[in-house]
Amino acid sequence: MKPYIGITGFKTAQEVQAMNLAFERTEEINYTAMYGFISSTKRMKKPEEQGNESPALAELEHILRCVPANALHALHYFTEEAQNVAREVTDITTRYDPESRLKAVQLNLTWPSPKQVELIRAHGLEVILQLPRSATEGKTPSEIATKAKEYNGLANYILVDPSGGLGIEFEPKRAAEIMHAVASEIPAIVGAAGGLSAENVFDRVITMRDLYENTPHTATRLTNGFCIDAQGKLRNKKETVNEIDIEKAQKYVCNAVNAFKASL
Repeated sequence: MKPYIGITGFKTAQEVQAMNLAFERTEEINYTAMYGFISSTKRMKKPEEQGNESPALAELEHILRCVPANALHALHYFTEEAQNVAREVTDITTRYDPESRLKAVQLNLTWPSPKQVELIRAHGLEVILQLPRSATEGKTPSEIATKAKEYNGLANYILVDPSGGLGIEFEPKRAAEIMHAVASEIPAIVGAAGGLSAENVFDRVITMRDLYENTPHTATRLTNGFCIDAQGKLRNKKETVNEIDIEKAQKYVCNAVNAFKASL
């Protein structure tokens, strides 16, 4: 399992294909590319309809076939019925041909039931546990890490994400403190998201790496790197269009790879 450089919000096969060449550069630093596909109960009820940043489920299998086999195909899922999240997720992930099947699920929920996460893992899916603002606000890093221990052996990745796709920038020192605390408790790969863009990702990665280097107890795990994901600031949002801005997204990947190279 490798850390990833991710982009979330792919809606079409054309967007995926336009990013494949840029994402190949993640292999230079032994990272994987994460292609994030947003979905929810709402999309399940109307599988023929796209959302603002989510594909129609009826089209998802075709889109997934355009994702390189060595990438991380991840469903980013939200439901208002958290007690049913495992059933809803597996209803989606098991409907496709094995060659195009989703490999991972990011649960966009605040501390989902570990039992539900266990059921998802039983279907062979990797799990990205998102830590939204509601999971971290007003809590110390130690308190957050103690709660995260409930997912030991269940979460493959844990992502500090106070933005939730809205382009709100995370505070590097706070994110690093949470990542340090969580990584000291469970063997998941940690990461951060929130407000990353083509313009700021290089400096953000370098800053996060510097903060890590001052925390000796995580030095061993840091040799494996940390994850990043971007969404809101890579989009071309107009009155009638909400799509990934390919030029911004390609520059984001290029600058991210260069930053991780520089910090090796």
